[in-house]
Amino acid sequence: MSFTHYNISNRVCPQRHTLFFLLILLLSSCGGGRRAAMLAVLDEADSLNRNYLPVTGDSLLKEAARWFDSHGSANERVRAHYLLGCAYRDKGEAPAALQCYHDAVDCADTTASDCDYRLLSRVHGQMGYLFYQEYLPQEQLNALNKAIHYSRLSKDTLSAIKFYEFSASAYELSHNEDSMLSIYNKAIEEYSKNGYAEESYRCYEPLIDLLIDRDSLTLAYDYIKKYKKKVENPSLLFNYIEGKYYLMAGQISTSLPLFYTVLVNAEDLNDSLLAYQGLYKAYKNTTQQDSAMYCADKYYWATSCVVERSEAKNLQQLNSAYNYSRHQQIAIDKAKESALTKTILFICIIVFTIFANGMFYIIRKRKKERAELELQHENDVQELFKTRKEIDCLVNEKIPSMISEKTNRIHELQAKIEEYQSIYLHKRKNADKRLLESDVCQHFRNICKDPSKNRIDETDWIKIKNLLAETIPHFFQFLTLNTSSLREIEIRLCVLVRLYFKPKEISVILQISQSEVSVLRSRLFMKIYGENGSAKEFDKRIQSISD
Repeated sequence: MSFTHYNISNRVCPQRHTLFFLLILLLSSCGGGRRAAMLAVLDEADSLNRNYLPVTGDSLLKEAARWFDSHGSANERVRAHYLLGCAYRDKGEAPAALQCYHDAVDCADTTASDCDYRLLSRVHGQMGYLFYQEYLPQEQLNALNKAIHYSRLSKDTLSAIKFYEFSASAYELSHNEDSMLSIYNKAIEEYSKNGYAEESYRCYEPLIDLLIDRDSLTLAYDYIKKYKKKVENPSLLFNYIEGKYYLMAGQISTSLPLFYTVLVNAEDLNDSLLAYQGLYKAYKNTTQQDSAMYCADKYYWATSCVVERSEAKNLQQLNSAYNYSRHQQIAIDKAKESALTKTILFICIIVFTIFANGMFYIIRKRKKERAELELQHENDVQELFKTRKEIDCLVNEKIPSMISEKTNRIHELQAKIEEYQSIYLHKRKNADKRLLESDVCQHFRNICKDPSKNRIDETDWIKIKNLLAETIPHFFQFLTLNTSSLREIEIRLCVLVRLYFKPKEISVILQISQSEVSVLRSRLFMKIYGENGSAKEFDKRIQSISD
């Protein structure tokens, strides 16, 4: 299910705005009122946009943008191009809108003390919304990160959190549910911390829906109770999600009234689609097969209508993209600039490739050097132990010269061992202390003690992975250095081994047998290090990762 928080209403009074723009034309014909007329155009368009009404009068906005390009301040130029982009957006001309937003960004003077950072955040936010509509998640994230940055500069905390929350939709497009969970939880925390309770409750809806899809029903129910405790009149979407929860939990009789509530109060086809979908799935698991068939037919009908409307909208956008001549003219005017940009991009790619290869070589070299140093350390320890035994024999045989020689060698070995420990083991101990004393690590250990009273959910795994990534930044990069990918259970096993969990504890947490734990560790030794080794040797290698 897709959750979009930007809804542009189609309510508008054409006669009012036609009369207004005729008045603007009269004002603009008078030389002294030119600036006032152009500002009035922007004010009217801004008013429509802020009230979620379609922005009209793109021809006047074009004229205003041209005028402010010559006579306006940086902030006025940004505002003019931004509102022109909004007009193209509401006409369904996404390429034109995106170009106007880029023009608005180019007009901004971010070094000026009076730079309108709040307006810049809105520009980047709209760019992020367009990228979302075009299924471009990475571009959407880049735009939203800038929107968040400028919102914070303008001290607009609410907008910053909203843009952050909306970034979850980018991860939805790329099917990254872990990131979506993390974002929704963080957004709820930020809303609550800053006193925006109503907004935090809105986040519960997609979060609960996601937890239900991941079969985390216990956690989903906890959020449902929190939501219903705080919100007196739940939305139709929440009614559907709650019905979906009870359906998944096997409580069909409880889910049916919730789906009917959505159906009776449906505001559009999407609401009806959700209602019929829920009712069909509920009746399908009962003896009322006639009702199931009826709801299935209605669900098919609603789906067909939604698809037809979507195809019509996509066709309109495609037609606008092909027939919009302004972009062709821009392409011609900026041909030389485009060629230069391509050259710079090509150079950047080459530089990046060289840099990436260099980094890979350095990582491999450091890995090899560390392995050699660890091997030398082990040899030194063994030699120290052997030399001490030899001295005991020499003392009994009373050979002073050889005793002196062996004693000197012991001092050398001890010095080397102490140097190794001071360089590497100190860092490892610091990392281990922070990891082992963390709340999430203690939570995992408590579960091992009494698994019947506690359980581990996806949120716990996200927390413990984030902690390990923060404490040992190269840990996950090191795991995948010699292998293209690891399964989720293999990654989790490596995490638990690094945190010094015993095989029996790992068996409890991962819900597999101890023999499977042992086999997995041995296989991972070859998969990660490219050589055969025992499970205990694998543990030692993984636990030595401290950088």
